[in-house]
Amino acid sequence: MDHPFLEILSGDKRKIKRIDLPRPVDTTLNYLGEMIPVKMVDFSFSGVGLYVPVEYTKNEKIILTESHLQFPQHKFEGQLVYQQRKDDGIIQVGFSLPINLKQSYLFKKNDPSWEIVDDQEVVMNLYKDLVFKSYECPLFITQNNGILTFFPEKMTDSGAIIGEIYEKKQGEIGMGPAYCCFTLFQTYHLFRTDIFKIDDTKIEIKLAPKIQRVLRRETNRVKKKERPYEVLVRLKNNYLDITFESDQVFDYSEHGISIIDIEEKFPLPKNLAFDEVTVEIKDVGEIIGKGYVKNYFWNKQEKAFVLGVQFSTNIEPHTTNWHNFILKARYPQMDFKYIENDHSRIWNLFEHSGYLHFKKEERFEKVRNDTEITWRMLEDSGSAISKRIMMRKDDEIIGHLQLDKIYPKTWCPHHLAIGSGVKSTIAQDLLSIAPPILVKSGADYMLNFTDASNQWFQKNYFSFVRSYKNPNANFLRSYVTYEVDLENDHLSLEENDKVELKYPNKYEFKAINKYLKMHYSPIEYDALGFDVDPYLKNMHDSIEKFGLDRGREYIAAYKDNNLVGISILETGSEGINIIGILDVCYIIVLENTFNIPREIIQSALISKSFAHYKNKNKRYMIFQLEEGCLDYTKYGMTFMCDTTRWVGMREVSSKFVCFTNYAYGHLFLKREMIRKKISDKKQE
Repeated sequence: MDHPFLEILSGDKRKIKRIDLPRPVDTTLNYLGEMIPVKMVDFSFSGVGLYVPVEYTKNEKIILTESHLQFPQHKFEGQLVYQQRKDDGIIQVGFSLPINLKQSYLFKKNDPSWEIVDDQEVVMNLYKDLVFKSYECPLFITQNNGILTFFPEKMTDSGAIIGEIYEKKQGEIGMGPAYCCFTLFQTYHLFRTDIFKIDDTKIEIKLAPKIQRVLRRETNRVKKKERPYEVLVRLKNNYLDITFESDQVFDYSEHGISIIDIEEKFPLPKNLAFDEVTVEIKDVGEIIGKGYVKNYFWNKQEKAFVLGVQFSTNIEPHTTNWHNFILKARYPQMDFKYIENDHSRIWNLFEHSGYLHFKKEERFEKVRNDTEITWRMLEDSGSAISKRIMMRKDDEIIGHLQLDKIYPKTWCPHHLAIGSGVKSTIAQDLLSIAPPILVKSGADYMLNFTDASNQWFQKNYFSFVRSYKNPNANFLRSYVTYEVDLENDHLSLEENDKVELKYPNKYEFKAINKYLKMHYSPIEYDALGFDVDPYLKNMHDSIEKFGLDRGREYIAAYKDNNLVGISILETGSEGINIIGILDVCYIIVLENTFNIPREIIQSALISKSFAHYKNKNKRYMIFQLEEGCLDYTKYGMTFMCDTTRWVGMREVSSKFVCFTNYAYGHLFLKREMIRKKISDKKQE
């Protein structure tokens, strides 16, 4: 019978198996500035073993120093930590890879992802919800290098929380200041605390009046055992001539995949690159990309090591298939794959949900045909410029949201439609998926157009924006929105010769762009791409290969060579949005009009813009007029709605999800608390 100590060692996370290579691999070691040839003979997660030829040692001891190991396509930074002379005179040295100490995810004041919650009602509700959830929501205490986990049991009248200690992960925890964090409503929370009491089983800590929170949902890993997918992972490194294959997947996210190393075959050196990573998913197919070793850690529940692999792919259709797979696994009630039959289903949803109230039914006839072609182009383009989110029930689509890249740094969520009789919380569920998509796309901003009269947005969206405490990270601007049918509508605007209208040359445009920088907030100016791509030419070139187009031009109004007005004329593929938010004209009248009535400048720019779009064979155009304009319905334009355009940094969309997650999550928990109280009374 083996000694019990051996059994303990086999499960000790500090004991990492070393693997011998089937044959030594030639590589190069930087030894005190000299590059010398060595052979790699074995490896583990934390280091590798090297043979140094005898002619380089000359029977002298090797100096244990920091160094690096050079491979054809990769370099390992590390340190020589031991030496051992073999029988044939060759010296084996140990090359240790640096350890990355795990750090707590602490509040960063200048990080726009974070939000400070200081409303006392909200703060206390969070603590109460935390206690109610109890064993579902462990709290983590960090103090110096110590980490402890406990489950909340009750709140005291003195403003403290008492909990049951579950696990002391590392170091020592004692009385005094500490950080406490927890995850609730899919949101990470953090607050400073003081530990009042602690023993082997119980802990009491102070509750803080402020809580910092950040959405971590977009990076949450999906555990394989929670989803029915059959996944096989194949890792290949050509230089080392090694291939590993396993179906023992532990979890995965957009950024990587973890494999349970039951037989301890994968203690690969950290940062080891793989020339090819193949993820084979049943009913999805093969997804091929590249990766490298990120981590190797002991998992208590699995009683095995887990290999963490950073995985990425930038080749279509693998990129889209991988992203869709992750999203589908994380949000099983959602669907991200658009098929031909979905065109009619989505339009049925639009009709039944009241989404088509913006204009007369006959005005959607042409765009309905356009969408059948354009939506297929968007699907074929992959997830680099477009993403469609759907909720299905039987053979119907009951919820829909589309996200598209409409400016170089900016994506726009639109076509949010919810079926009649469906819970309104589905809208929040759909919008909550925007942050991970924006993160994956690399977008810097999100832009949204909303009907100012929409009750759902007034209740949820605008209440968040107005109370948001970082005005430099988002901006609201109001418009009066009109539509013109260029074939059938005839504008009766009066001709006038009080202003000169023309397309500016590149020198005149410099003055226009300078004014735009003053007119718009910094975040709007950057998000709308006026600096990096003022004519949207680069963006057009990047999407033209998919059959899509994008463009922007300008008409300037002058009085005696003084700029008094600007028309910004944007175009895009017809059918991306059924309302026409890409074929849109923004009319700006400068503050100094040199005694010309604003209405005359505005009307002249509208008339000229009307002719511009007509020459481009456009059919329906949107005109966005800033507040204080004339009523142009009497001149032949059709009023659609009062519109609010919101531009926010990508991180702000995460904060909005935090906001709605709490609002709905707390409401649901409150109902659950009431039901529990009623049930407890019945049992008494």
